[in-house]
Formats: sequence, C-alpha cells, structure tokens
Amino acid sequence: MISDKHKLRKLFLDKHKSIIDQAEQLRVEKALFGLPEFSQAKNVLLYYSISGEISTHTIIETCLADGKSVYLPKIVSDTKLEFGQVFSVKDLESGPFSIFEPVKTGNSLISGNNTVCVVPAVSCDIYRHRLGHGKGYYDRFLSENSVFSIGLCRKDCFVDSLPVEMHDYTLDVVIVDGEVIRS
Repeated sequence: MISDKHKLRKLFLDKHKSIIDQAEQLRVEKALFGLPEFSQAKNVLLYYSISGEISTHTIIETCLADGKSVYLPKIVSDTKLEFGQVFSVKDLESGPFSIFEPVKTGNSLISGNNTVCVVPAVSCDIYRHRLGHGKGYYDRFLSENSVFSIGLCRKDCFVDSLPVEMHDYTLDVVIVDGEVIRS
C-alpha cells in the first residue's frame, strides 16, 4: 500500500479524469436516497460536484424538490468553510478551485439529528476513512459539528485501507457503487 497521502491523492485524481459510469452514478444515488438518515433529514449539506466526482447535481435538485433545506459549502479562509442555504443553482457562483459555491453564507445551519453532510472524496476505504483534496476543510468542519456524515466514492477509488492521521475524521457511512458501508 502506498502510505504517502500526496502520492495516493495524485493516483486517485488521475482516475477522476475519466468520466464516471452512469450506471454506477445511479446506484450511488439510489443507495443515498434509501438511507434512513438521509431520507429523514430536513437539512442536507452537499457539495457541488466537479468533473470526475460522483455527481451531486441531481441529488441537489431532488432534495430541493422534496422540500429539504439544502446547504452548500463556501471557502471563507485557508482553513475554514461555511455552509450557505441554496434554493436553486441560481444561488451559486464560481469560487476558489472553480467550484460552484453559494453567493451568501451564514451559520444559520442547524446541527443535530435532522442534518446530514454528504462529503466529497478522492478515495475512501472499508473503515470509512476518506482521502480528500488535502486542505482539511471537511475534517475540521465534521469534528466541530454534530451531523451524520456520508461519503460518496467512485468504485475505482475505493481501497481496503488508507493512511490515517490524528486529525482525519471517520465518516458515518461510505457509499460506493450502490453499497452502503457503515460500522
């Protein structure tokens, strides 16, 4: 196993250059919508996916149509992100790293039983560890907020084990190719 996170990240990001299989995308969406924690959530924290990631565009639209409160992240400093509520994709602008984010934020977010956070992943493992893009935004956010965390991972980026450091946050659930992995 490659133990260096930087080398692993590069390896998996190279895989992200290929388009995800539509059947895999649909299996992930079906598994996500079938999770009791997700279906019962009133507040859903999502990310606006970029090329190569499991797409969240349909998930965002479905949540909005279902009357859920949808929040997307906005990078507000080198170490912090905040979530802003969106009512449509018209509420988004291109931010750092060319990722769409809400125009406005504000910590009006309610943590707790009715909130889930769907997290982007470069890679995940069977222990629900996640390799992100390397800035630690989600590790910090999740360690400071009481939300149910869900990672969406491509099957070609899912491995048996990833290197883990003290600050890395273990997700509650990982979904890979329609399979739900929990403790």
